[in-house]
Amino acid sequence: MQKQRKKPFEFLVEDIFQVPGVGTVLSGFVTRGEWKKGEPIFLGPLKDGSMLHTVPKSAHVAQTAADQLWAGHSVLFP
Repeated sequence: MQKQRKKPFEFLVEDIFQVPGVGTVLSGFVTRGEWKKGEPIFLGPLKDGSMLHTVPKSAHVAQTAADQLWAGHSVLFP
């Protein structure tokens, strides 16, 4: 996985939840790269082929808030 950390960030969305009081929550797996809290991510492609640019409010690994993620982590983005 160390080689995967040097590549561009990629997060595979496995599930999408709507949580009252929180909003949309993405659940998935980081396949490559690194992400640090406050950095933008691109979601997509959407049905029309476009990408959605967003900055996640937080990230959680094993029910714990995380400021940094890298390849191999299972993650929730609330």
